[in-house]
Amino acid sequence: MCKYRDCKNLKQIHLPESLERFGVSTFNGCSLLQSIEIPNHVMVIPAYAFEGCQSLKKCSCKRKLKRIEERAFHWCVNLESIEFEQDDYVAWEYPSGLKIHKVSITSGIEQYAFEGCASLNHLVLPNSISFIGKCAFRYCYSLQDISFGSKLEAVNETAFAKCHHLVHLYVPDNAKMTYEALEEFKRWFIIHYQEEKKEESNDLFETSE
Repeated sequence: MCKYRDCKNLKQIHLPESLERFGVSTFNGCSLLQSIEIPNHVMVIPAYAFEGCQSLKKCSCKRKLKRIEERAFHWCVNLESIEFEQDDYVAWEYPSGLKIHKVSITSGIEQYAFEGCASLNHLVLPNSISFIGKCAFRYCYSLQDISFGSKLEAVNETAFAKCHHLVHLYVPDNAKMTYEALEEFKRWFIIHYQEEKKEESNDLFETSE
């Protein structure tokens, strides 16, 4: 059921906390929608959910997701911030002044999920990520830095196609990536290996404006 699909005048919407799921393409084509907060109990952002939401700048979620499905944020060209509840046992050190956006997903990122999100610049993926699908971040022209968690195993060879400004990849030294994924990275990017660190504090990610 695509209740709000192609609602051209929809700028804001409040989803009730009782909501557990919404359907494929629910907000597809809502070209003026600027931000969305995903309720606690929603575990999956379905396929095509926000495809073509050209004004969407921020998506936030209070709980961890299991999955972001195919083309969920396809061509959200102004998406700047994806803020999902982070793992409380993962901490990283970054260059001062680096703007970090937080993501926490308990499985993987499926194909074309963020394709065309041209404004997304820095991204943190915690330990829960195990795979990144085909063309997941293709045409994310502004993406410069991305950090992976220790459970990453597979990255499709086209996951970061056309990310012309992506240079630095931060990878824990205990990550168990496939040979194919590792070789793909070595071909194009600078890999920074670092030890995984643990902190007691829940405020582990800081965003500098």
